[in-house]
Order: sequence, then C-alpha cells, then structure tokens
Amino acid sequence: MAKHDKHRALGSETENPTQTKTAKKEKWLPAEVIDRRDLNETLLLLTVRPTQTFPFQPGQYVKVGIDGVKRRYSIVSAPHEGILEFCIERVPGGEMTARVWTLQRGDMITVRAKSKG
Repeated sequence: MAKHDKHRALGSETENPTQTKTAKKEKWLPAEVIDRRDLNETLLLLTVRPTQTFPFQPGQYVKVGIDGVKRRYSIVSAPHEGILEFCIERVPGGEMTARVWTLQRGDMITVRAKSKG
C-alpha cells in the first residue's frame, strides 16, 4: 500500500462523537483544594489533592482548570508528597487570577491527567 493510501485508509475510519468527548473528559482529573496560603497580596501557595495518583517529575508543569478557564502552572511540590502545590502570582485583571483568588479549602478544580516539561 502506498504511503498516501495508508493515510487515506486511516482517515476513513469514523469516530463516535460521544466516545471522543468522553475520552477528552477523562484527560482531566478532579482535585480538591486542601490548602491555600496567601504569602503576600500578590502571591499564594495553592495545594490540591487529585482524586487519582498523579505521577510527575520535579520541574514539570500541569494545566489547571477552573470554571472552564485553563492555565499552565509549574508544580512546586515534591513527587513523593501525593499532592500538587502551585505558587501563583496575581495578574491584575487576569481571567484565571480572579478565579484562583476565590478558592477555599474543599473547593474542586481540575488538573490535566498528565504533567509535561
């Protein structure tokens, strides 16, 4: 089979839209806010616990979602701790900042199921 025929054959497979949406949703994990510490007026330390084990390496980042807004944050906790900590700087007028600064212990956010970096 020629190379372009192989691509055409692969592209001819139809996907079930429901399965595709479900698969995308599974890429995000719920995470509970277990601590939020204001370090000063423009910096806070947010600690969350994902509902599933979340393996990562030091220096990696993960996408965080709150109310449909998503941003990447570097993970500042150690992999063996079982939590994710983020040191977040306030961005005046920032769409995500407005949401992060209202979070309290017990609130739920989402984290991408895979870290990167």
